[in-house]
Amino acid sequence: EAPARRPNFVLVVGDTLRADHLHFPSDEKVRSPNFDALRAEGTYFANARSTSSWTLPATVSIFLSQFPSQHGVTRWASLLGDEQTTLVETLADAGYRTGGWSANRLLAGGRGFVHGFDEFDFIMHPKWKLGTPAHSVYAFATAEDLTSRALAWLDEASAEAGDAPFFLYLHLMEPHTPFLCPPEADKACQSIARVLNRRVLANQWEFGDAQRSLIQQFYAADVRRMDDALGQLHRELGARGLLENTWLIVTADHGEMLGEHGLFVHGNALYEETLRVPLLFRGPTGGGTVVIAPVSLVDVAPTIVDLAGIERPVGFKGRSLRPSFEARPLPPVPIVAELLPVHDELARHHRHLVAVTRDTQKLVLGVDGRLERFDLSRDPDEEAPLPAEMSALEDLLSQAGVTFRHIEALSETGPELTPEMLEHLKGLGYIQE
Repeated sequence: EAPARRPNFVLVVGDTLRADHLHFPSDEKVRSPNFDALRAEGTYFANARSTSSWTLPATVSIFLSQFPSQHGVTRWASLLGDEQTTLVETLADAGYRTGGWSANRLLAGGRGFVHGFDEFDFIMHPKWKLGTPAHSVYAFATAEDLTSRALAWLDEASAEAGDAPFFLYLHLMEPHTPFLCPPEADKACQSIARVLNRRVLANQWEFGDAQRSLIQQFYAADVRRMDDALGQLHRELGARGLLENTWLIVTADHGEMLGEHGLFVHGNALYEETLRVPLLFRGPTGGGTVVIAPVSLVDVAPTIVDLAGIERPVGFKGRSLRPSFEARPLPPVPIVAELLPVHDELARHHRHLVAVTRDTQKLVLGVDGRLERFDLSRDPDEEAPLPAEMSALEDLLSQAGVTFRHIEALSETGPELTPEMLEHLKGLGYIQE
C-alpha cells in the first residue's frame, strides 16, 4: 500500500568496502564514526553479502534484484537488455526524481542499468588527464566531490519540482585501489604508496608483514575518507530538513582481499572478505537494530519499492527486508554469489565460480570442480574446508531459483574501449600492462 507521502531514498555504495573494516565503539578505536552514528539510528544487517566479488555484476544485481547468471552482466563490455526493468525505472514511473553519480569508470553511462535516471554522470578527478601516471592520487574523483554534485542537483531539482520524492545514487570509489596515504602522512609516504600499489595491481603479492600492514593502513585511511563524506551527506540532508522523510541506505558492491588466502584486490575469489558488505537502512523513525539473518544485495531494490508502496517488477528475485524494520523475523533463504569468467580464459588468480550460504553453512565451487563446505560459525576465516556433496549445492541453487551457467557468454557486449578509457581503467588496476 502506498504511503500518504512517499519517502525519498539516498543509496550510497562504497566501492570495495569490507564490512569487517568498519569499526564500532566496542573496538579500541572508532575509525568510522559517521557510519557508526547512522548505525545507531537505523537497521544494520550484520550478515549482508554481495552477489559477486567485482563491481559490474554486483552493482547490476542491486538495481535489478537478480543474481549475475540471471541478469547476464558478467563481462567487461556487458550490456543490460532493454527488456529488463530496473529499480530506477520503476521509481521514475511512480513520479520520483532520480539522479546518480559514479566515480567508477565501469559504471559510466551506456550500460543499461542507468535507464530511468533524470541525470546520471560519471565523475572523474579534475586533475586526471590522458597520460596521468598509473595508480595516481588522481585516479578517481573524491567522495566529497560526488556528494557535492548530488546535493547541488537535489537543490536545483527541488526548486523545479517542489515536493516530488527523489532517489539519489552515489557510487564512491573509496576505498578502491590505488590506496592513498593517510591525510596526516609525510611526503615519503607517496613514494611508498606508489611502489605498493604498483605491485598490488600487477599481481606481485610477495609481501612481508610490514608491507602488508602498510597496505591495510592505507585501506583504513581510505575507509575514513568515505566515512567523512558520508557524514557530510548526512549533515547536509539534515540541514535541508529532509531526514524526516528520507531513507539513507549505505552498502558496498563487494569487499577486498588484503592478503588473506594469499590474495589481494578482488574479482578473483568468493571468500567472505570479498562478499560480506555493510548494509544499513537509516529510516525516518527508530533505529539501533542489528539483524543477524543473512541477506543479499538482491534484497535492496525490493525493499525500496516496498517502502515506497510501489508494485515490484516481475523480474525482481530478491525479497523485501521491511519485516526487519517492524521487528518481524526474516525466514532463512540461500544467499548466492557468482564469479563468472570475465574472459574466455580464466584469469591467473580466479579460484571460485559460485558460493551459496544458508545460515552459517557455506558451499563454494572452485574452478577446478572441487566443492568445499565451510561452517562459518566455527571457521569464519574459511581455513578448514569440509566435504560436501554436489547435490547439496544443486539443491540450494534450485531453492534460490538460480540456474548456474558459468561457461556461456551470458550477455550482449558493448563497443570497444577508447584509449582514454583504457588508460583510466589501467590507473584503477582493472587492466595490467
